[in-house]
This record gives sequence, structure tokens and C-alpha cells, in this order.
Amino acid sequence: MGDEEKEEIEEVFEEPKSTSKPPKSKSLGKIIAAIVAVIIVIAAIAGVWMMSQHGEENKKPVVAPKVLYVAGTSDVTTWDPSYSYSTEAEYLANIYEPLIWANPPGSGKPFGPALATSWEVSSNGLTWTFHLRHNVTFHNGDTLDAQDVIFSIQRTLTTFYTTYEGAGFLWWPVVDNWKTLHVNITAPDDYTVVFHLTYAIPLDRVAAAIYGAWIFSSKLPEGVNESSLHGWFEQGHDLGSGPYTLSDYQTGKKIVLKGYDKYWGGWNDTQYKEVDIDLTTPQPSTQTQKLQAGEIDIAKATDLSAIDNLKKDPKISVYISPSAYNYIGYINIWAYHPELAKQGLDPYPFTHKEVRQAISYGINYQEVLRAGVLGYGRQAKGPVPYGLWPHTADVDSLLKQYNYDIQKAKDLLAAAGYPSSTTDGKPMAEDGSNAWMILRLNYTAENAVEAAYAPVIQKSLADLGIFVKINALEWKTQWSLARQVPADKPADWLTNETFLKKVFGPKQDIFMILWWPSMADGYDNLNSMFADHSYPPLFNLCYWYNSTYDSLLWQAYIKTSTDPSTAKSLYVKAMNLLIDQAPALFLIDVQSVLSMKSNIGGYTPNLYYPRTIFFYQLYYIGE
Repeated sequence: MGDEEKEEIEEVFEEPKSTSKPPKSKSLGKIIAAIVAVIIVIAAIAGVWMMSQHGEENKKPVVAPKVLYVAGTSDVTTWDPSYSYSTEAEYLANIYEPLIWANPPGSGKPFGPALATSWEVSSNGLTWTFHLRHNVTFHNGDTLDAQDVIFSIQRTLTTFYTTYEGAGFLWWPVVDNWKTLHVNITAPDDYTVVFHLTYAIPLDRVAAAIYGAWIFSSKLPEGVNESSLHGWFEQGHDLGSGPYTLSDYQTGKKIVLKGYDKYWGGWNDTQYKEVDIDLTTPQPSTQTQKLQAGEIDIAKATDLSAIDNLKKDPKISVYISPSAYNYIGYINIWAYHPELAKQGLDPYPFTHKEVRQAISYGINYQEVLRAGVLGYGRQAKGPVPYGLWPHTADVDSLLKQYNYDIQKAKDLLAAAGYPSSTTDGKPMAEDGSNAWMILRLNYTAENAVEAAYAPVIQKSLADLGIFVKINALEWKTQWSLARQVPADKPADWLTNETFLKKVFGPKQDIFMILWWPSMADGYDNLNSMFADHSYPPLFNLCYWYNSTYDSLLWQAYIKTSTDPSTAKSLYVKAMNLLIDQAPALFLIDVQSVLSMKSNIGGYTPNLYYPRTIFFYQLYYIGE
């Protein structure tokens, strides 16, 4: 899976490096050879044989090892670029390309060319024109043209609205006929595509997204049609134009990517033409040990407790940078508590904003950071991590934030008419028998970070007389339980409190989730988690609705391209409204930690492409 005011500022992304490569070593070799030749001549004249002294200067050109060995953490849920909406995106980003790339934070320009070399937008933000790169071939030998772009986006959008798979929803303002799901994209010539929008959304962000934006060949393999294409992809095939092809895949074991010889960016001898990704050792401690032993080149998961030692090792480089990952805990607005009814209290405590705020003030955030990520992160200010538009540096100072304040939490509970200590005034019993309220906290069993910080939340809220019952559930189970609803609903279900209490009352109180965005824009976080009102719910699992928030958010989104200053101001208002309403616990903005051998150069973190290493950017420095 924004806001702000102040002066208009340009989004911060880093300079693109997808085509940057170190100088070819062949030229360096010629220079060294010439120097050595001069030395030989001088030595002959002086009657001294100096080659024994200077022979080592005639070094061979640096050539990368044949294979780059990577210890991975994520398996693949799909190889279909239209269906992708999970961790496989980090591999697809090396096989496929979008129209444009979002540059890393700090870049002079927010976006850089990929399959489009230039683009422009009309003054009203409704027409976007992209000019395609010439002489690009897909891995099947087909040459890129405008029809491939139209085919890719049409299929991706149709996939979402017919299967609810992938991120085709990002393109919805391009649809001009909802009955047929037709996208309004025209091709004046083979190398120009024009998008005609119904709303002035920032299409550059969509076109550069890590989900739903991959362009693939419209020339299908023999015997494959559009109906069977998904199955063909799932067999481990690809139709990309990126620097690597999918060579081998064994579920849960390994992924092998091989360099595409005809890649439009070209290759040199210092780059890695094969990448072998081992999926059998996802544990950070194991990967770190293998890196220290020289058995792998890159560890995707680093043992955080070993970072200080790794930094002292001259053979290892550790990269620590902001990421797009954000931990939150949804608070179920409609959660029902029969134990409160027995005390003569309102059994729907979280319908009261003061109670949600009290819970937010009752969390020891610094302990959450220490327990969860050993301090490699920062306390979140809302659901948009720092660095992701519109949560830029100037916006950060304008956002509200809860701090650990037990007394304020007690005061808020009292103002809402609820207790703030155990029923007997004693420390919390191990079984919570003296708690005035019992909260059901569900977290993802596969997530070690959530497992580590959930007890901190339990301990913090015990000081308010609240017992937190922690439940570890596999993600599919956790998500399924939170989304289960009756098939029938009233027309006014979104504002029908009786219906909402009946349907969502029995569900969890707190739902822990790690979120990362679908595109280079915090709108996805703010919308998907708090303004999407699908039925059944998708990711708005606090079941919260606020029409003012929804309106501010939408207005900000459609002004981003034409009036970014106003858009930021609207985003600030929306985000502060959200934080004040406290439908979730805003916990951690996670830092990205990646370790690799120090003889590898070219790595640049880019939080807009979570988990992703662009292997084409890497090059071998030499021993």
C-alpha cells in the first residue's frame, strides 16, 4: 500500500540511475598500458630493468563475477504484471519497465525517463502525452510501440475490476466507459500515447508506480490468448523490456534473473549479467552470517543487532535510509465490549474520540521503536511515512503527533466517562481479570516486528487498567476475519450505526498492519486505509468514515499536478484531521537497512520502490 501548506515546493525524489554505469574499463586499460610502455623505454635507456618493480601496474580490466548472489526474504505471489500487488514487485522491477521512474528523494527532478523519454501535461491536468523511446525490444523480440502501452494498461485495469487483483484501480480516471471498462488512451503515432482523464489526477505518479504500471508486449506467444495469458505468466514466463529476464523459479527456493543481451541501455563488463536469489534463508541472523562468511553478496534482511559490527568490517557496506514502510494499528470504531455494559458503561468505547485519543497517548512509542526495530525508524506522524509525498520536510513540522502521556490519557478517559485504572486498584493481573476493559489485538504471525512490539502496547495500556489480549494470526486469516460481512447491506450502510455496530462490533479492537504504498504518493496510504468505503472492506479496517476528510483528500489529489501548493495545504488539513480523530495508532516509520559486500557499487536506495534493488545499477568495483 500527504498534506501541507506553505510555499509550493517540488517533490523530492532522487536522480534516476537506471542507465548510469561506471566508465568502461577498456579505456583505463589502454592508459595503463601506455604508461607501462613508457617506463620500459626509460628503463632500457638507463640500463635498468624496472618491470619487476612496476609490472603490477599492468592490471587487467575490472570484470564482474558471472553471478551476483542475493539472500532474499520474499517469495512470489504472482508473475503476472497485471496481477501484482505484493512483494514480487521487487523482482518485476528488474524484468519490466514503466513509462517513467520516480526518482529517489533528494533528486533535482521528481521523475526520470524509462520507456518514455519525455512527457507533458495540459494546463488543466486532463491530458497527458508521453513520447516513447525508440529501438526498445521486449524479451520476446517484439519492438515497443504505443499499442503495447495501451494493451498493458487496459489489461491491468480490466484485471482489477473483474478479479480485484493487482493495482489497476490506479488508472480509473482514464476510463471513459464503465460498462466496457475502456481506457481513453490514444496513439497519434507509433511512439506517442495520449491519456485523456476525467479528473486531473497526478498521472506521473501512477505511470511510475511499483504496482499496475508495468508495460509488456502485446504480441502474445503462439497458442496463448488473453484468456490464457495469466496462466502462461504463472508458469514463470515474462514479456518485459527490462534489463533482466526470468530464467528460473523454484517456489520457496530460488529465483534466477539473467541479463537481456538486447537491453536498450546496453551492458558493460562491470555489471552483473546473472542474479541468483536464494529464498531458503529469510532469517536476518542467517543472512548476516552468510554475508560475513562471504557466501553471499547481498543480504536483503540484516540482523539489526549486528549493524555496529558490520560497519566495522571493511568488506561490508551497510545502507540505512528512510523507507516507505509504516506500521499502524487500526482501532475498530464499532468494537463491542459486553464487560463495559455490565459496568453500566457504553459498550462501544471507540465511538468516542476521547477514548481513541487516550489509547494513542497511552502508548510508549520509544519502547515500541526499540522493541520492534531496535531504534531503526522514527515515531510515525500519521500513515504517510516521512519522505513520501506529501510528507516532506516542510510538512513534517506542521503535523500533529501523539506522545506518551499517561496522565493525559487518564484525563481523556475520564472526560469520556470511563475508568483509567484496574477494578481493584492493583497492578494488572496476568490474566487481565482486574481490567476494566479487555482489548483484542491481532497481529500478523509472519511479522517478527509486530510480534516484538505488541507486548509493549500490552504493558503500556495496563497502566490505564486496560488488558490487551494478543493474538498472532497468519495474514490471510487476520485479513479475512476483519473483512467478513453479510452479503446483504442497507443502502445507507455507511452511516447506519445500528448496522455497523452489528456487523463490526464482534471483530478485533486493534488490527496491526505494515503498509507500503502502491505508488510514489501518500494519497494511496491516506485513501486506501481511511477513505476507501468498499463493501466488504478492503483495507479500511478501522471501519471509519468522515466525509470532511474524504473531501479534503480528494481535492488535494486532483490539485497535485496543477496547484501543488494548494494540494499540500489540503493534505495537511486532511492528515491533521485524521490524526486528531485517531482511528488508528500511528506507530513506526521504518528505516530501510541493506547490507552487501563493499566491492559492489551503484546502489541507491529509492523509497518509492519498496524492497527493490535495481540490479542493473550495480557494478563490481574489484577487490
